[in-house]
Parts: sequence; C-alpha cells; structure tokens
Amino acid sequence: MIIFILALCIPSFISVGKAGDTAVVWTDKKDYRPDETAYIYGYGFTPYSEVNVTVVRPDSNVSSIFVSADQFGYFVCGYVLDGVHGVFNVTATDGIHEAETSFSNCLLLRAYWRSHCCWYIWAKACFLWPWKSYYVKYFDPAGVEQGQSQTYSGVWWFKDNFTILPSLPNILGQWSVKLYQNGVYVHGRTRYVTINRMVWTTNSTYNGLVKSFFQGSTMYYKAIGLNSDKYYRMVLETPSKTRFNITSWTTGVTSLTGSYVFSSTAETGSWKLHVREANDASGTCEHHYVDTCYFEVTSAPPPPEYYLTVQTDPAGIVTIPGEGWYNVSTYVNLTAPDVVSGSSGIRYTFSYWDVDGISQGMGTNSIQVFMDSNHTATAHYVTQYYLNVTSNPSGVTTPAGSGWYDANTNASIFTPEFVGITPDQSRYRFDGWTTTDMDEIADPSATSTTVFVDKPKTVTANYVVQYNITFAQSGVESDFTGTVVTIDGVDYNVASLPVSFWWDSGSTHNFAFHSPLLVSSGLKRYLWTSTAGLSNQQSDTITVAGSGSVTGNYKTQYLITFQQTGLDDSAVDTVLTVNGAPKNFSDLPLSMWVDNGSTITYCYSSLISSSVSGKRFALIDVSGPPSPVTVTDALTFTGNYKVQYLLTLCTNGLGTHVTNVYNGTDVLGTASDATPYTEWFDQGSQIQLNIDSPIVDGSQRFVFNYWSGDASGSTRPLSITLDSAKDITANYKTQFLVTFGQTGLDNTANSVVVTIDGVSKGFADLPFDMWVDEGDTITYAYSDTVTSTVSGKRFSLINVTGPVSPITVTASINITGNYKVQYEVTFDQSGVGSDYTGMVVTVDGDNYTVGDLSVSFWWDEGSTHNFAFHSPLVVTPNAKQYLWVSTSGLSTLQSGSLTVSTSGSVTGNYKTQYYLTVTSAYDSPTPASGWFDNGTSITASVTSPWAGPAGVQYVCTGWTGTGSVPASGTTASVSFAINEPSSVTWNWKTQYYLDVQT
Repeated sequence: MIIFILALCIPSFISVGKAGDTAVVWTDKKDYRPDETAYIYGYGFTPYSEVNVTVVRPDSNVSSIFVSADQFGYFVCGYVLDGVHGVFNVTATDGIHEAETSFSNCLLLRAYWRSHCCWYIWAKACFLWPWKSYYVKYFDPAGVEQGQSQTYSGVWWFKDNFTILPSLPNILGQWSVKLYQNGVYVHGRTRYVTINRMVWTTNSTYNGLVKSFFQGSTMYYKAIGLNSDKYYRMVLETPSKTRFNITSWTTGVTSLTGSYVFSSTAETGSWKLHVREANDASGTCEHHYVDTCYFEVTSAPPPPEYYLTVQTDPAGIVTIPGEGWYNVSTYVNLTAPDVVSGSSGIRYTFSYWDVDGISQGMGTNSIQVFMDSNHTATAHYVTQYYLNVTSNPSGVTTPAGSGWYDANTNASIFTPEFVGITPDQSRYRFDGWTTTDMDEIADPSATSTTVFVDKPKTVTANYVVQYNITFAQSGVESDFTGTVVTIDGVDYNVASLPVSFWWDSGSTHNFAFHSPLLVSSGLKRYLWTSTAGLSNQQSDTITVAGSGSVTGNYKTQYLITFQQTGLDDSAVDTVLTVNGAPKNFSDLPLSMWVDNGSTITYCYSSLISSSVSGKRFALIDVSGPPSPVTVTDALTFTGNYKVQYLLTLCTNGLGTHVTNVYNGTDVLGTASDATPYTEWFDQGSQIQLNIDSPIVDGSQRFVFNYWSGDASGSTRPLSITLDSAKDITANYKTQFLVTFGQTGLDNTANSVVVTIDGVSKGFADLPFDMWVDEGDTITYAYSDTVTSTVSGKRFSLINVTGPVSPITVTASINITGNYKVQYEVTFDQSGVGSDYTGMVVTVDGDNYTVGDLSVSFWWDEGSTHNFAFHSPLVVTPNAKQYLWVSTSGLSTLQSGSLTVSTSGSVTGNYKTQYYLTVTSAYDSPTPASGWFDNGTSITASVTSPWAGPAGVQYVCTGWTGTGSVPASGTTASVSFAINEPSSVTWNWKTQYYLDVQT
C-alpha cells in the first residue's frame, strides 16, 4: 500500500469522529470505478501519532493501513480497489481519536416500470467486469423471489426484463431488483420499483397473460389498483390508432374484469387496451391511468393447446400442481415445496427445476413455463438422512453433529474430551465413537471427526470415569533441584510438585520418596520423616478407588560457608577476617559446619589492590546476615567484588573548542585537544560513549569523523565494554554551509527545480541548506523549465547566481536559480474546412494554414505579440470562400497586438459563403450574381413578360439551374437554400403583337 502526504482539501462528504471527538476522515470522492485508487484523508488526530486505517470490504475482508500523522494531525493514504463491488467502510484511530466514513465503486443498477406498457419490470446493469458473471433477481412486495435473469458474462453491461403475470400472489407495492456477482449479492445494489396499478389481456381464468388473439375470438381483461372514489372505463386502440369504448364508466371498485369479442373482420395488427380515469360519470378530467403493452390480433386459426408434464426427481415423492393442457403462448407458474418428508429419518430438499432437461437455476423454486410446445418440468430434490449423535453413559454430554445431511456426504461430529463430575475430584474421559458401521467413522478415537451419512444412523460417544490423585511434599525448599519422588517410573522435583493425575478407576500405580536430599554441593540437605494421605510408606503401590493425596514430609540440615566473587589471583591484600583471623585470596572459599545457636564474627575488606596497572577491586556488598551471626539455618557468606578499569578520552581536530563526554544522554564530563577526560568504571560496563557533533561556529562547523586508539570506526554512540583500561581519541573534521535558493517561482511550481548530487528538489524544498566536507566536490543543475499547477503556466530559467557546477567547497556558498513566468497561448480557427489551403492567420510575422492549427506558444509574462486573421479565404473564385466573423478568447480583434498576462487561446471564427451566378438576356433579375452565406434561403425571379421594341415582348419560359438551384423549371421564380456554388440561367421566348383589323 502506497502512502502519500498531500495538501489538505476537505470535500463536502466527510464523516466526523465520535461525539465530542475532533477527528474527521474522508475520501477524495464517494464513488469509484472498480479499478481505481481511493484516497483516504484524516485530520484532527494526535500529531506525529501512528494511525491505523481499517477498510472493511463488501466481502467482509479487512485491510489495515498504518500511516503517520503530521505535526497538525493530518494524513493521507491510498487504497487500491480490485473489482469487489459494494460499500467499503473506513475507520481511522490513533488509540485516542476515532472517525469513520465509507465509499463505494461504480457498479450501477437501474430498474423501472411504466404505466404506458405495464407488463414488464426493466433492469439494466453497467460498469461490469467482463471476466465475472452477473444476474438479477426480482422480489415481489412481500420479499418473495419471483424470477431470475439469465447469467451474463464477458459483457460490460446487460438489460433484462421480468413479466408480471396476473397469477402472482403479490403485485401492487414496492418490488426489489437485486444484482448478483459470481453468485453473491452485491451489497448496496438493490433498486426499488413501485407498481400501483396493472391491466392485462388474459384468458377466461384471469390468471395468465395472453398477447395474441384471433379475429372472432374473445379477449379477457383484468385491471387492479383502481381507486374506489374514481370512475373508470376500458378503451381499445386499433392498429390504425382509432379508439373506442368497450365499457361505460364504473366506480366504487378497486379492480375490474371483463371481456370483449373481436369481430370476424377486426383489424389485424398491434392493438392496445387503455384504462381511463375520470372524476365523475360524465368523464370530467378524463385522463390516462394505465395501458397494456401492444398485443396482436391475427387472422390465423385458433391456437393449439400444449401439454405440460410436472414431475419430481426422485420420482413420485410429491405432487406439484400445474400439470395439464394450456393454450399456446400461455405462461404457467410452478412452485415446488422446499422440503418433502419421507420415511423415518429421510427427507428431500429442493435443489432446482429443469424444463425439458434445461436447468432453471439452482435454488429457484418458482418458475414460469411458456407454452410454445409440449414441455416437461422436473423438480429435482436432494435426499437427506438424519444423524443422531448421543453419549454413553446417557446424559454425560450432548455431542455436536445431530441433524439432516445430504445423502453420501461426510458429517462433522464433535464431543468434549473431558466432562466434569465433581470439580477437581472426578470426571468422564472420552473413550471413542461407536456406530453400526465403524468403518464409516474417519477416526473413532478423535473427539472431532467425520462420519459418512448413507442412511439414518446413530453415533455414540463413549466415556469412562477418572479420579484426581495429587502427590506433594512438605519441608523441601526450591533450592533443591533433584528428584523428590518417583511416580510410575517418572521423576518429579520441587518445582513440579504438587502434581496431580487423572487415573481411570481400578488402575494401580507405584511411588517412592527419595532421602536424603542434598542441596548445592552439600551446603544443605533434607531428610524424609513420614508419608500422609492415601499411604504412610516411603514407597508403596496404590489401587485407585477414589480421589485423594499422598504427601512426603521432610526436615532440614545446614552448613556455613565463607566465599568471595569477583576477585582473581592478582588481588594482593587481605580479603576476609573471621573470628579475628585474616584470610587472603588463596584461603577462600572457607567452609565449616556450625551448630545451631552458635555465634560467629567476620569482616570483608572494601578495596583491594591489583598487581595489574589500571585495575582494582571494589566491594559491592556482602551476602548473608551481618556480623555477629547466631546460626539457626544453613548460611553462606559471600563478599561480592567488582573489577574496575580506567577510561581515558582525548579529542583531535577541535582546536580550542570543548565537547561534553556522554554515556548515552548522561554527561560524564568534558574533553578537549589539551585536556582529556578520565574516570574509573566497573568491569564489563557497557558505555555508550558519545561526544558533541556537530559543533557549529557560524557557517563553519566541526563534525565527528572517526575513533582511534583503543577504538575504531565512526559509529556514534560508540558501544564499548570496559574489560581493560581504555585510551580512546575522537577525531573531528571541518564542514562549510552550502545554500541553494530560487527567485521568480511561486507555490504553483510543481516539478523539479534543481538536482543536487543526483537528488531532485522542488519549490517546497527551497531554500535548501547542506553541510559539505572541506575539500569535497558537489554538482548541481537547475531545470530550464519548471511546470505549474496552473494550466498553461510555467517558469523559465534566466540564469544562475553563484559558482558553476562542479564546486570544490573551501568556504560557505550561496547559489540561486533565477526564473521568469511564461504562459501558453494557443491560436486556432473554427469554421474553415480543409479545402482551403492558404494562410489563415499570421502570428509575429509567421503564416499558419488550416493544417498548422491549432498552434501554441510559450511567451514571457508582459511580452507583446502581433497577429492577424486573413479574410476572405477564397477556396475557388466565384464559387466558395470563408469570411471572418469574430475572434474569441484573449482578443476580439481580427488583427492586433496581445500583451501576455495569462494563458488562453485566440480563435478566429469564420462562416462559409457560396457564389450564385445569375444569367438573363432580359430584365434585371433578382438577386444579381454575388456571395451568399451557407444555408441562406433565396427566391430568384424575373419580370415576365418583359417589354421589347414596339409590337415585341419577351416571355420567360423557365430556368436552368446548377448546384443548390433545381435543375430546371417553367416559372419566372424559384426558391432554394444555397449550400454549394450555384447558378441560375433564365430562358426567354420572343412574342410579336398581331393586330387584326376589318
């Protein structure tokens, strides 16, 4: 899981913490595609705490993400979805604060029903995984499943419908449509459809849906969901859309049934039945209420009948209603009982239907059969047997596993290994399973096993009685680690006593208590004195007849010893004085048996010199009672010494500076190049030796480099063990401060600004300080351009202030990358087609064609640039051209200058014009030849007749056209919409005046 730390941006759909809690948690959006990453944000948690983000998936699997809150209690992390659909519940807690939210993916399900075609409920599912399978189920208002779609796989979406039959038990109310993925319901993917009215074309029993009738046949109808205070009548609509009433207005009812006989010449085709509603018997406010879908009236002969056979597998276990003859195209509902009882210990549970051998879906016990031929519907059942699991003796316990099981399957059975009778005294012990066919139990000796169920059967868990026997001792202490008692050949010491056994009733067992019991090389011992309980012997055999105990009793004897720890043969002084007599290293240890009640005096020396230089011994303490001592117990007196060694620490390279010397975080003293640190430490002391580093002096500092003398390496703190005198030197090196900065950038900069020794740094990292060893070389490179979170904006490098890369560091250095802002400006056009190949726009003296556009430039903020959109753009002279209309974006001018202050576009908008050529020998035609906008409606005309010389006139005989003008006509005018280069030529004939006189 990848964890990102991002800026705080709280959307509107957040979930707050518990009452009184300040914590909130949210996601970057509420719904996701199945392959997206959900980003989870939190705020108000304990700063710098570890937050446990728990995601509970729709399949109940749980994922945990551990992420650190920042100094403001803010965090963000990513969760990758993997195709599981449903609601994901998120909980975030740092142990103090807790908040919750949820999100889901984009698996969509839609469902709807329409009163204008009311027979179907429609369902559509989208955003599916092609490699998974899906189907929908339909549940009536009582929550009973009434249908299931086919299974769809290899698709991104599917659409399905369910037919609502009048025979269904629950129709009016809210239906539920549920989506299933790989056979499992997708959490949250339920859609609801409310049906409050219905009308069907049906048969004479009013329980089937009939979609086709013949001329001369009788149509039956049924309507439900009517309001008793309203008026209703039935209206038929013919294929030619003629409507006529078949009933008068009826009120006071909630349902209607009736019939209508089609005439033998009834119009064939698609008909529709309407239910109309009004406020009174006069039809006031008559309006649509509910319609059927279209049904057919045909001239074919009456439909045949088909036989439906209904049977079970195994055969004959129950009779399911529905077998018989049905008209063609009738839907028949069949429902099988879930469970059918058989003989004692045998029953049958429903599995699935098949129709003509084709399965209708596992577990679906209500199906519809469409009678388009003879069909056989078979309800398949699974045989089950009853398994009775009991105990012997009866009533000891109730073993697990009794119940019904599918035939020829293995049933799991279980019984406790032990069952108490009297607490801590007696119990039953499991002694194996028994049944008629023992080979059908997988492991008769195991408390948890399986049994093969091939018939009704009884399995018995057998038990035997056990008693609790305890062995113990008194008087022997834990300083004796040997064997105290042997029981049935097994040895037991003080630590293992008391020890208890659960032994079967009537079994025999042996024991023996050991004596004497010597402790620690004879310093102390214990002696057996007696045995109490089920026996009084030191060793014996007992036969178990009840619970009880066997206890061995002991007394104590003591020895007095003087000794030392921590000294070696380099010790040169008196170590111990006992009753006035001095004892040195070679005299110890000193042992003596002392009578109970006698008194002795002694004294151990506090410091002892060593023959080894830089080494000594110091008394830690004395083990044993202080002197003088009255002996009432075995005693050992020990003078405990520790070895001490001298530690010396020097520095090199600090000059006049001084460092503290530490053991971990504890200050031990100081050291400098002139004055070392010295101190005695106990042998074996683990010193986490440390010194100050860095020691800063302005832009120069001293940094620890390495250890020398009796130590090496550069690890700090230095872990040393004082097993001898140590003389160690801490060596320092000099470093200088190097700073990288920038000018000209702002907080929208979002790419790498500078790379230092191969490491990228962004805007938020600058200024960046680094300490560099004197004489080391560093490299750097500022990016030529830096991108911005603002679209169309970037930063361009002007120059770099400071020494060029690479740099050998001999003093402190400041390096600055200086940037300027640039914006992206795009030039484009609209309306000009690829048939124009000339220049469209000139930008800063450069010409651009249709094929060049759009074209973009990165220009400095404040810079000025010139442009001009050309017009008109002639494709073909006197045929087609494009004319500039307007400019949109950063300018509204056809040509001008642009001072850059932001990003954007400049788009020249053009319209298309076509040329109309008008030719006429006479008159001045309307319109004359010229350019017209594409799509312009034009009426061209001439005056006819047109007067010529005396006695002569010219009559228009029509026109000849090209392009958008009709090819020809005989009138003196023509109308058309121009959308291509066009011409109209007016044709004339000459007439002469005939003067007839008498």
